[in-house]
Amino acid sequence: SPDSESLLTYDASRTMRLVDLESGKGKDIDTDPTGRQFAAAFSPDSRWIAYARGEENGFRSLFLYDTESGERTRVTSGLTDDASPAFDPDGKYLFFTSARHFNPRFGGYSLNPHWTEQDGLYLLVLAADGEHPFPLQSDEVAFEDDDAEKKDDADKEEKKDEKKDDEEKKDEDEKEATRIDLDGLGERLVELDVEPGNYFALRAASGKLFYMSAPEAAERPSVMLFDMEEREAKTVLDGCNGYTLSADGKKVLYTARGSWGIVSAAPDQKPAKKPLRVQEMRARAVPGEEWAEVFTDAWRLEGDYFYDPGMHGVDWKRMRERYGQLVPYVSDRRDLDYLLGELISELGAGHSYVRGSMEAPRAERVGVGLLGCDFRRDGDRYRLVNILTERDWNSDDATPLAGPGSDVNEGDLLLAVDGVELTADVNPYSLFEGKTGRQVTLTLAGGKDEERRDVTVEPVRNDLGLRYTAWVEGNRRLVAEMSDGKFGYFHLPNTAMAGVQAFAKGYYPQTRMEGLVIDERYNAGGFIPDFMMAILKGEFLNMWKPRYGQNWRTPGDAFNGPMVMVSNSHAGSGGDALPYYFQRYKLGKVVGTRTWGGLIGISTGIPLMDGGSVTFPEFGLYNLEGEWDVENHGVDPDIVVDNLPHLVRQGRDPQLERAVEVLLQEVRDRKELPDAPRFPRDR
Repeated sequence: SPDSESLLTYDASRTMRLVDLESGKGKDIDTDPTGRQFAAAFSPDSRWIAYARGEENGFRSLFLYDTESGERTRVTSGLTDDASPAFDPDGKYLFFTSARHFNPRFGGYSLNPHWTEQDGLYLLVLAADGEHPFPLQSDEVAFEDDDAEKKDDADKEEKKDEKKDDEEKKDEDEKEATRIDLDGLGERLVELDVEPGNYFALRAASGKLFYMSAPEAAERPSVMLFDMEEREAKTVLDGCNGYTLSADGKKVLYTARGSWGIVSAAPDQKPAKKPLRVQEMRARAVPGEEWAEVFTDAWRLEGDYFYDPGMHGVDWKRMRERYGQLVPYVSDRRDLDYLLGELISELGAGHSYVRGSMEAPRAERVGVGLLGCDFRRDGDRYRLVNILTERDWNSDDATPLAGPGSDVNEGDLLLAVDGVELTADVNPYSLFEGKTGRQVTLTLAGGKDEERRDVTVEPVRNDLGLRYTAWVEGNRRLVAEMSDGKFGYFHLPNTAMAGVQAFAKGYYPQTRMEGLVIDERYNAGGFIPDFMMAILKGEFLNMWKPRYGQNWRTPGDAFNGPMVMVSNSHAGSGGDALPYYFQRYKLGKVVGTRTWGGLIGISTGIPLMDGGSVTFPEFGLYNLEGEWDVENHGVDPDIVVDNLPHLVRQGRDPQLERAVEVLLQEVRDRKELPDAPRFPRDR
């Protein structure tokens, strides 16, 4: 609080508490059932607390809490998402953000709308007789001579100095009481003149409102200010990750790209020429004592945040004693990681991870250049085989040996690398150590007796993306061959950004196929993919007949035909949810093996004192029958097929082959959409 007498806290139970610093006693103010980000602010006189609390509908509303009476008052309706409250230091206004702008945007493949940049900046006039912050101004244009303009400028500067003196005198005296008339407060709402955007982190200074703006196209947010006198928004500093305002409102402390700096709280600032030298800050640490604290903190975090207060029946205090007795024998941070892993594994819950500290010793890694191909021994030389030519255009993965102008052919002999001869008794990768991100000269020949030629290429550090793309394209070709081109295929690597991209690239171009194979093997999870299921379960409502061209469908992105999903034990989290929802919606059969079984999820992350962390599973899935589901079991396929090693080595994919066979049976019952009837003639 501004008077430094109280502390406002927010804990794991989503409870906001006011703590008296002198007595140490606390009082619960409110609980947020949605658990969204905590946002609160004290009034200048420390009496009032404004805060945003989630409602059952998922929206946040503003509330006021009177620390003197203990009364809590709703300020906004619950029909808009309101957040980031901030009192102005003069106690006249309460600023906040509110998502009240609904300007739909439509994708290129469907008419499903989405909304972005919905926030506006708003204020509430706290006193019933308070003045409007932006009274009407004369729109008449007056012409003055230079002397008059100079006199006006001087008068303005004098008034600013007087105002500054008054503010400083006011700061020296006791803060005036903040007057809030609750009756009709919600009606005394004023919108600031800014374009709709993504706004957060509001902080107010006298006559100015500071905030962060994160436009959709921006790499990182900007620190902004709204000048109440000039009635316009101005940029303070671009490309920031966060900021805070000094107590007097004159300086901004910001962080950007891992560095910290201080600039004036004024428009058009540039990054500080001399960032704060925080990297030079040092603290003496005794490893054994620090590791003991890290162990205790990790144990406490699991106990406070784990979704089941009964800890899956595990005696959690006993676990601290059991594993804690081994902490004195930890010899380095990796030992501690192992011990923490043993501790949290007692809970038997998915998404329980240990992430080591950056302080742990790490050997220097030397990059090995890769050509996006395989090496096959041929006598005393190596040939370049399986040259990867396909790439994912949503990634930066390059194909070093393919593309326009390439003078590398499948089966070429690799005779030398940068002039160093390569023979079969040498590991070919050893000649590419330290050669990533730089040009390398390959000496090639089509055959042992053919003329040598030099080719310049740039090896990549990682060719996993190229190999993945080649695998997907190979699967697509297999499905096309087995179905005579009638079935579509796409793979979902996860349910995060790459998975969303793969869904859009794979599903929409193939909606006119007769059958569809959705491959989610090795799916690494991410988001819960209900949005994918909403599209897959779409049903046609009608057709449209234009005079020219093909008939239209509504909805245009629905699929008319059987679908099958392929899963395996390496698909988990969102990769568990995909086949789970696929079966719940009865969209088709699941072929393959049982999935990982991890649908107790995580969201919050709290670092440990040395920079490491542990995750604490926070929410568990249960089904509509009121039963816990999927966790520690996975999703059983309708048809069990395993990819046995000897068949895979032969180039076979039994799971995918069986999926196509299922579709070949089911497509026989597919009903074609009707042709248009005869045009009406009885009108």
